[in-house]
Amino acid sequence: MKDSLATVFASDYADNRYIPPAAYGIATLTALSRVNDNAHWLSDVFFGSAVGFFTAKAIVNMNTGTQSTLFPVVNGKYAGIMITHPY
Repeated sequence: MKDSLATVFASDYADNRYIPPAAYGIATLTALSRVNDNAHWLSDVFFGSAVGFFTAKAIVNMNTGTQSTLFPVVNGKYAGIMITHPY
């Protein structure tokens, strides 16, 4: 989750020279603290970060320059993701 948020912030504020390094730096420090605390193995952190990064990048690219909207939907006992796109 931390890496996907860092990727979204870094993509949205790519023109700012401080935001992308700060976002990825905080995500990296968080990931390393999880390894240090024996909460995760290094492989868990690496592959989880990769999944978060590539998923967020795909969603950001899908929503850039279009009117498409991607948002979570929670309805009682069901949850999912809804994508809307005008024709």
